[in-house]
This record gives sequence, structure tokens and C-alpha cells, in this order.
Amino acid sequence: MRKNKDSERNADIECKNKSEESSNWNSADLKAAAPKFRKGLLRSHQIVLRSLEVANLRLSRVATVTEISECMLQSEVGWLEQSYAKELCTLVSSILGMLTKRGLVFSPGRIGIHRYYGSTSVLDPERSPLPDAVSRRRRVLGIVYRAVEHFGRAIRTGDVLDFVAGLQDAEKIESELIARDLMNLSRTGEITVVGTVRGDEKGINLYLPSDLNPESYMPTKPLTWLEEVARAFTELWEEELNRATGEGRRPRPISVERVRARMANSPKPHPNLGVLCYLSTALLQLAETDDALIRKVERLGKRSLMWAPVGLEDSALDLGDAYASDVERVAGAVERACGRLRRPVTVRDVKDEVEIDPALAPAGRLQLRSILADISKETIDAGGGSRRARVIRRCINVGKVNGASYYCHNIEEAEEARAYVRFLQIEQRWRESVTMREPTAYMGISLPSVAVGWAMLVKAEAETLANAIDEFLREPAVNSVTRHEVDSIREAVSGIMEATSQWLVNSDIDSLDIPRDVSLAIPGWTAAELLEALKPIYPAAKKIKSPHQLTALISKKIGRFPNPEFENRFSKMPHKASEYLYDRTEALLFAATRWGGHECRMQAMMAHGEIGTLRDPRFVYPALKSIMFEERLRGVAGLAFLWSDRGRELLRQVALNDTELGVRLSALWAYGFAGGEGAEELLLRQAECDSDATARASFKEMTECLAANEGLWWKI
Repeated sequence: MRKNKDSERNADIECKNKSEESSNWNSADLKAAAPKFRKGLLRSHQIVLRSLEVANLRLSRVATVTEISECMLQSEVGWLEQSYAKELCTLVSSILGMLTKRGLVFSPGRIGIHRYYGSTSVLDPERSPLPDAVSRRRRVLGIVYRAVEHFGRAIRTGDVLDFVAGLQDAEKIESELIARDLMNLSRTGEITVVGTVRGDEKGINLYLPSDLNPESYMPTKPLTWLEEVARAFTELWEEELNRATGEGRRPRPISVERVRARMANSPKPHPNLGVLCYLSTALLQLAETDDALIRKVERLGKRSLMWAPVGLEDSALDLGDAYASDVERVAGAVERACGRLRRPVTVRDVKDEVEIDPALAPAGRLQLRSILADISKETIDAGGGSRRARVIRRCINVGKVNGASYYCHNIEEAEEARAYVRFLQIEQRWRESVTMREPTAYMGISLPSVAVGWAMLVKAEAETLANAIDEFLREPAVNSVTRHEVDSIREAVSGIMEATSQWLVNSDIDSLDIPRDVSLAIPGWTAAELLEALKPIYPAAKKIKSPHQLTALISKKIGRFPNPEFENRFSKMPHKASEYLYDRTEALLFAATRWGGHECRMQAMMAHGEIGTLRDPRFVYPALKSIMFEERLRGVAGLAFLWSDRGRELLRQVALNDTELGVRLSALWAYGFAGGEGAEELLLRQAECDSDATARASFKEMTECLAANEGLWWKI
């Protein structure tokens, strides 16, 4: 008992000393703030009541739980935390509720989530209203109302931020806090999500205060480029459906040209229509998002893509016994599939045959793919680590196309089946070649040297493909149907070769400082290398433990090509263990446009439009010597993503010596992004020593941005 009294006496002395330190309290306040041990109160209740009185005197108003807790002595806080399992704020709030019931404490109400309290012995409950304060969330709600009135429609997060940035009063709040408060207001129901848009950097949700009628504030026109493209496609498809119904036929898919014409005829055509690739890219985005609107329609023998609503199959458009073992069942399914399709078949084709006749389904635990792989092997285990030739081969593996194995059932037809698979490989090469898909795209390139390089690339790829076709046609196993299909591709390739050769003859190549041949080599990354490059900028990549998981995340957004150095999957050298490599330049462009900063995205868009599938940086070097600064800018952008030692040195020289500030800034960023040695030191030096004051300020701003993003040139 003596020990408890001493502790209380020490606490009283500590409280008194703390009170004497405040210059805002007078002697009467000190007297009122002294501990009041009311009869019947627990010690914890006495501590809370005494702290409340101190807070009321200190602030001259009612106080929140947090403000009351701040007025407690450290010894009191320690005792409460040791004596009770609840958190301090929860405990104080509970005790204040009990003291309120006893009439020792009153509460005039709350502001936001904070309730205010006062001691009846210090403040008059009738004369102690809530503080005259508005929470930040209330302020944000007021801004939302003003933004809705300003725009005349439901707003996105980016609209609110733009509105706040344009305010001249004191309503400005940090962007991160506004975004957080909008989500909180949405959770509490004070604002509601009344719709979504296909987004850009301003967000996808449309917000509106809950007391406003959504029908009166829904946007009447598209808010984003993707929304405008989506609306144009939807209008065209509805017209096509009506026309097809009237003519008694199936609807036809929509072409890019029809979408472009519809958008160009609008009262105010979107500026993006001026760049040819932007519309195609937008349609691809509408097809490849999680909530896809459309899908690609690929027609046999046609290079141009067309588009139809997602979920609509090609067929809806206007454009044909008993087994003793699983081996016999699967072999029978292969035979039936080959007979029905009249070609070698894939695992998917065999599965379709099994679905038609469930009797062909394997009865064991092995998967169909494993059984096919096993029965198609030429040799079997003979014991003792040796193998022997299989006596009866019911299934023959005749090759792969895009990772899918093809099988036939009759060994006498194996050579013809292999020829068919080689035809599919040629067809796939022809169909998936971006260069062959747009063989005249080089005519729209603004940089003369790059245009010539691109034309040489088209010609070289066409010649390579033509040689492969000629070699294939010399094989005796090629049947007449396959030969006819290959001849049509050969004719198209020949036309491309002739047109490109004639264009090159008519071009003034001799005046350009460029090589006379183009390199077909593509700089590639393994999945592990791509993962390391994406981890600093792609949040989902940070959680990936195995590079093999990356393919599922990026889907087909980054092109891959067969690795010429591939040996086998178990090679100890990563570049020889990867059957396919990612196109490094395409990966850089994709990541830059998706997660890069303003400068990074801008240069990526310029480079994508200029270099296309050209991967030989030698054809970009001459652009840096152009007298036109626009061409120098495009050349800088191209070399930013076509990494080479010579290109980095040229970028460094341009960053130091170019007469145009914009070119110097872009070149310095490109030099750093391409891994130029000493890029950060060069940036710091230019920020201090550049002859142009404006340039120094711009370089300094770039330096600060680089420092704020942990040295990531991606984020500039």
C-alpha cells in the first residue's frame, strides 16, 4: 500500500512539473489541472479524467481522444498499457464513455471520425461547442462538388487533380491525399462510382456525389482516345448488323480503314488520327485488355487484320469400338483426327476427337499430352540404361509449329506430313512477320536513312523467305494442295521483293552515309534478363520467383523469336538453354510506354513509329547529323532503344554539343537510359556548366527527378 501511495505521489509531482512548463496556463489553470481523486473512481478512470482536464485547459476547448492521450504522463501510459490488453486509444475511448454516463464528462459531438470530449468541472457543456474546423475529407468532398459543376459531368480522379491544380484559392491538397480521400468517400457512400471509362493516366472510374442524379451528369462524349475508338467501332458494328439483317446474310468484320474514316468525319477529329499506327494500337488495346471489347479476325491468305466483337466466333461471320490400352485409344484418336482433318494433328485436335467419342479417353492417370509424347518416340527403354527401336509405331511426331507438336498415324505418310508441318512453319513465318505484314511501311518514315534501312530489311526478309519456299518446293513429298498454298505465298513475297527493289533503285542511297546491307540479327533477352529489367518498374514482376511465370503476365505483348544459339533446355549457359528470346528493343518500347515517365514515353512513341522492326542502329546514326532538329530528335529516340556502343557515344556528343536545348536534353536522357557510362555525372555537370541558363534549369530538374526515383532513367 505504501508503494502505491508513493507511486501516486510521484505521478502527481510529475504532472505538476509538466503543467508548470507550459507558458500558456495561468495559476488558476494549474490548480484546476491538479489530480482529482474522486471517490469511487478506478485509478485508470482518474488518469483519463485528469488528462482530459489538462487537455481542456491547454486547448481551451473540447478535445479528441488523441489529444487527451498526448496529455498523459509516460508513467501513466506505461501503467495503462501494462494493466489493460486494449490499445491506448480504444481504452481511453471506452473510459470516456463510462465517465460520460456518470456525468463527469460530456461530448458535444464529432467531426469526421473524431469525437470531442470535455470535463464538466472545467468546461460548461452549454457553452462548449465543437471546434470550428472542417476535415480534409470534407474539403475534398466540397472540391468534388465544385469539379462536377466545373466539368458539367461525373469526374475522374485526374479531373479532380487538374481542377485543384487550376485553383487560385487555398484549397490545394496533395494529389496522393486527394486520391485516398476519394476512395474513402466512395467507401462511405458520400460519392458513388457511376461508370467507368477505358482509361488513361487520369483513372477509369467516374465519381459523382451520391445526392446528384447520375443520369444528368453522365458524359455525353468520350473522355479518352480509347473511348472514342470504342464508340466509333460500336457505331459501325451496329450499322453492319442492321445492314446484314436487311440483306439476309451474316455480318462482316470491321476494318481499320472504316474506323479511321468514321473518326475522321467527326466534327473535331482526334489528333492521334494523324499518326497511322495509333489507331491500330488502340484497336489492339481494346482487344487485349482484361475486359476486351473486340477481337482480331485473321483471314487465310490475307495480311490485313479485321475486327469483330469479342465472343463472336468466325462461324457467325461472313468470311466448313473397343481398345485394349490407353496407347491404342490415343493412337485411334490420332488416326480418326488425321482422317477427319486430312492433315497431321495437334494435341488439341486429338482432344476434340476424344470429346466426340468418350470411348477414346485414356483410362489411366497419364495426361493425353504425355501419352502422345511417349508413343511417338522412335526408341523405347531396353533396360540396363540402353534403348531399342520401337517395333510398332502407332504415332509419329512430324515436327513443331509455334511450340505445338504435330502427329500423324501412318509411317508411310510421315514424309508428306513433315512437309505439311514445314509448310505451316513457312506460313507462320509469313503470317507473323511484322515486316511482311506492312511491306510498304518504310515509305511513311520521315528519316531517309531509316526508311532505306527498313526497305533493305523488307527485301532481305523477303529474299530469305523466298529461298526457304523455293527449297521447300523442291521436296518431292509436297502434295499438290500444299504446293498451291505455298505458291500463293511465294507470289506475294515476290511482289514485295520487286516493289522494294524498285523503290531502293529510285532512292538516292549514295548520298546517305549508310551501309549497303542490313543486319537481320535481333538483340534478345532471356526470360530471366527481361524479368530483371522489369522488376524496378513493373510491380507484378517483383513478386515473380521464376522467370517462367513472366510469360503468363505479359502474354503476347512482347514478341519472341527462335534463339539461334539454342542447344537444349538443360544447358548451363542461359542463352543456350532458352528456345526463344524476347526482342530486347520491343521489350524496352513496351515497358517505356506502359510504365515510363513523360520523357521516356515520349521518346518510346517516337522510336516505335520510326524504327519499326529495324534493329540495325547504323541506319539511325546519320539522323544525328541532320540540319533539322526534328530529325535529330527522332534519331536520338531511335538510339535510346537500339543500344550499341557507337550509338551511346554519338548520344553523348549530341548531349554536349547540339545547338538545340531540346535535343541536348533528349540526348542526355537517351544516353543514360541506354546505359551510357558516367551518365549521372554528365547530367550533374551539364546542370552546373551548360552555357544556357534555361538548359541548366532543365538539367537540374532532370537531376532532381532522377534522384527522387532512385536513379531510374525510366521514370524521367
